[in-house]
Amino acid sequence: MSLCKIIKASEINHTASFKPVHLHQLLYATAFAQADEEDCSTRLMEEALQAKKEADVYKEELQKQHQAEVEYEKQQVQIEIEQLRKETRQQAYEEGVSQGQAEGRAHYDEALQQVNKLTQLAQKEYESHIEKATPIIIELAVELAQKVVGASFEQDEQTFVSVLKQLLLELKMNHAIRLYVPVSWYEATLCAKEDLESVLEKKDTLSLYPDEQLQGNDFYVEYPGGKIEGGLDRQLLQLKEKLQEYVEEHNHERAGIKNNYTKK
Repeated sequence: MSLCKIIKASEINHTASFKPVHLHQLLYATAFAQADEEDCSTRLMEEALQAKKEADVYKEELQKQHQAEVEYEKQQVQIEIEQLRKETRQQAYEEGVSQGQAEGRAHYDEALQQVNKLTQLAQKEYESHIEKATPIIIELAVELAQKVVGASFEQDEQTFVSVLKQLLLELKMNHAIRLYVPVSWYEATLCAKEDLESVLEKKDTLSLYPDEQLQGNDFYVEYPGGKIEGGLDRQLLQLKEKLQEYVEEHNHERAGIKNNYTKK
């Protein structure tokens, strides 16, 4: 056998001892290694972030604790300062009271007398003003009532009818009742006759008559016992009398209170 043949045979045997490696197997192995490396990097990054978060939380807790301690110390200092101020004021007050008590009492009595004097003068001025203004106030009240009630009569027939009903209610049990109203109010009163009769007794009779001499909201009633005049003017006169009576009673009460106060 020649040496050339031996070398070739050896090469053939050596070549046969290696297994062929395919390209896709090589790529798969490379990718798997890269994936492991990326997973490792990701885990390291997550662990680093978690460690940073824990460090931030711990740092924040330390800051809060430090701030709380600072606030507590400030409060304690403030309490001590306030306590010192109170003690200083109390000491100064006690010294001032013991030194100037008599003088302060004298000033107080003088000021109190001055206030009482001014109060009495103001009360007299007020009473004088009210006394002078009372007649004017009464006239204004009556005038205002006349405007309000008069407008109500003109705008609402029911108001006029209600006044008539109130008067008839006081006259029931008089049997024959004659009601005289202005011509301008006769039709409205006639329409309300049943309503007016509702306040009377069954035995009572109501007759309605127009009277040309009556003006505005005036009316009168004739019954077996006599005659009663009514209307807006009469009601306003009664209102004025009631106001004057109230003012007189109020003046008497105020005078009595004033006398009692003066005696004291």
